[in-house]
Amino acid sequence: MNESQNYLKELLFNSTLRVKLSAFFLLAMYILPLISNLIIIAVFATHIESIKDWQQSTIIYLGIVLFFTSSFSLTSTTLLSVVCGYLFGWVSFPVLLIMFSMGSLLGYFLANTFDKGTIMTWIKTNEVAYDFILKLSQRVNLMVFTMRLTPVLPFTVTNILCSYLSVPLKNYLGMGFIGIGIRTLAMVYTGTQISSILTMDDDPIYKMQKIGFLILSFALFGLIYYLVMKQKDKVTNA
Repeated sequence: MNESQNYLKELLFNSTLRVKLSAFFLLAMYILPLISNLIIIAVFATHIESIKDWQQSTIIYLGIVLFFTSSFSLTSTTLLSVVCGYLFGWVSFPVLLIMFSMGSLLGYFLANTFDKGTIMTWIKTNEVAYDFILKLSQRVNLMVFTMRLTPVLPFTVTNILCSYLSVPLKNYLGMGFIGIGIRTLAMVYTGTQISSILTMDDDPIYKMQKIGFLILSFALFGLIYYLVMKQKDKVTNA
């Protein structure tokens, strides 16, 4: 615990401005979806019925806007998937899958351009943290899949983390696509089954989906931690 506190103090007081900006950018991308969800629910509370009657051109323009807003955590991909499933059914699934996949690629390169390896350079100054990251990189496929599957991490946070940690692009795209696909499939299905967007927090199907994904997420994160720590022990005992 003391080591973690010292590491945090090092980040706050003894790191470069670029490191602080990279860390702040990551934190902001985690908080923004919490705020945007409230705004989206308020908008749907007013326009939920009229949206179904919008012209196709209007929906296309909205889709373009949502592509960029979801790429930067201004729109929650989880909530967006549930809403699209509720409004448009299964036809929304391939559109969302393509949109999220392209958004993940955009987010990866933008984060890489912004950070320029700063976070990894800073992490290398802490031997314990860097050793853990090196071992974690050997479980990169499972890590990316889990990060994409879990609703615990906002979409853009995963983009940024994978870029900051220099995850190879082929692993990022391949396993990310599978994770995004499964998660979006489940969310769209939930949207097709719930009775109302406005009361979905009380819907038993939505609750089951939410609890199920949380359990699965913590189980997978626990597995990753176990495998990495086991690997560290083997290296230490060798």
